[in-house]
Amino acid sequence: MRLRGDTYEAVMTAYHVDFRNRLLGITQGPGIVGNPAVLANVGSVSTKGIEAALNWRPFSRFSWFTSLAYNDSKYDDDYFTTNSSGVSTRVAVSGKQVTDTPR
Repeated sequence: MRLRGDTYEAVMTAYHVDFRNRLLGITQGPGIVGNPAVLANVGSVSTKGIEAALNWRPFSRFSWFTSLAYNDSKYDDDYFTTNSSGVSTRVAVSGKQVTDTPR
């Protein structure tokens, strides 16, 4: 949605995205020793949010811009990881906030 007047411009949008077969970089072993991340399929992820921005120009040579965003990304499934011994372990993340996503 966009609005425009003599002294302002405003925009707002909402989104909802359902990812399937989402990849996540998972560090194998202690991160402090520089182990590389391995990509793993963590199943489905649901993301929804809104973004808005406003540019206000009350008079010549002055403008004020502001924006805001809200993002909610959650895992829909648990995933499994395998250690160096070949043992598979379930990682319970269903319903939790996705790693490295702003909120």
